[in-house]
Amino acid sequence: MKKFPCWYKNELIIILKMKIRARLGLVTGDGAWQENREYKYKLVSKIFVRLPGGDDQHGHISNVHLTIRPQARGMLLAQITQAGYAAVDDQESKEERSGESFAYYAHQQPKSGMKDALDATMRKPFIIQMRNGAVHSLSVDNAMTTEQVNQLKFIVSQFQVDTKGQLAQNREGNHLPNANSNNGLYVVMEPTVTGECETTYDVSPLPDYLAKSQQDSIPMPQLVGDGHIIKIVKTKNHDKCEEKTRYLTDFAGNMNDENRMYGIKGVSEISQIFVTGTLNNYTIQSVATARHGNGLSEYIYLELESVDTINSARMLNLRRSSNNYKNINSLVHKEVSHMQQSRNGETELTDRQVARAAQLRSVSRSLSRSESSTVDKWSGCWTAFVGRESICKNEFSAEWTPVGGTCCGLFCAGINALCRRSYPGCEATVCYSAFISHEAQCASQFGDRLPVASGGFTDCAPGFWATRCCPKSN
Repeated sequence: MKKFPCWYKNELIIILKMKIRARLGLVTGDGAWQENREYKYKLVSKIFVRLPGGDDQHGHISNVHLTIRPQARGMLLAQITQAGYAAVDDQESKEERSGESFAYYAHQQPKSGMKDALDATMRKPFIIQMRNGAVHSLSVDNAMTTEQVNQLKFIVSQFQVDTKGQLAQNREGNHLPNANSNNGLYVVMEPTVTGECETTYDVSPLPDYLAKSQQDSIPMPQLVGDGHIIKIVKTKNHDKCEEKTRYLTDFAGNMNDENRMYGIKGVSEISQIFVTGTLNNYTIQSVATARHGNGLSEYIYLELESVDTINSARMLNLRRSSNNYKNINSLVHKEVSHMQQSRNGETELTDRQVARAAQLRSVSRSLSRSESSTVDKWSGCWTAFVGRESICKNEFSAEWTPVGGTCCGLFCAGINALCRRSYPGCEATVCYSAFISHEAQCASQFGDRLPVASGGFTDCAPGFWATRCCPKSN
């Protein structure tokens, strides 16, 4: 008798259950997700960083198209079908802040056009595991790097909508929604890409007279049915976290070490979510999230594009073999180790890191001031408008210079730097006109104390530069 693998038997059981439910006319699903449905969403992320020494903001925009097919109760099969990114100039960022709704700007394409950001690994399906309506964990292809998993966490975090208070804290004053009410005010300890932090939910049906003013946020109003338009406001408190993350400092690269180590101070994060139906059976129409602080402005907008009915024969064939998938038990952003672990447990370098290592050795030989005892440090993630020389200067000091780096951030739209303290005792000047020589800048600002010019920095207004000034060698 032919033996079938465990995953095949499990899939047969799932399909049989789905057919029995369909025959009986039962509605199956998990809060926002109904079986035999295919949901398509578009996510737009716009990130602006205020560069040191001015009010100009630069950044990038990322677009993602995502398909979700509920496979069984609590399990969603998801796949990124399209993704791209582009640079956003300061004029576009000012238009972004001009008062129009972010839903409006989410539909505007950047002037520079979009670059494709998907590779073969990121196109592979992955699994979102729900628990009583809240996102619990992920299962992803074994070939995915830590950075790619972080990108999935960024996307999936937008679907973290805990309408049942699954993660609610046991505290006085919590009012959870019940079977007869679409209202609630409660606090949860909720994991998302920006950390596992205290988050306040304010849930209430939207009155009819306000519904017209939110048309941009309800792309498919026909799905209201006999239910309601429900507004959910989430406010995240970054000062009260059980698990903190470098996610925000990866974009706000000019933060100091204290903030980087102990959490983000002064960062606000608010999400406005619109769902239609009831809190037991609803559709996520849109999610708009804004984060501000530490020179960072981030806007994320998720909207529903379509919902189609499909039969079980069209469901993607899911093989949850342990050889193909690995489990990710937390949505919190994980700091990327620049040494990847091979499957046999040994440490190995990626191709990009091998090239960077060769560059590092070459640069190291040319740096006469290099100190062998110095520990190299990785910077945070910066949008690609600042050279790595300036990144090291702004994150650490003018004593530091880059000896390597990689791309980083959502779909590799940013850069970071591997920095070494190669110029001890050196300082940077303020920005001078590019017509003034480096030596003249050092003499003007530091006199005989730091007379030796050793390179410069470009993080100034156009037509200006700054200089690294060093003491005379003994």
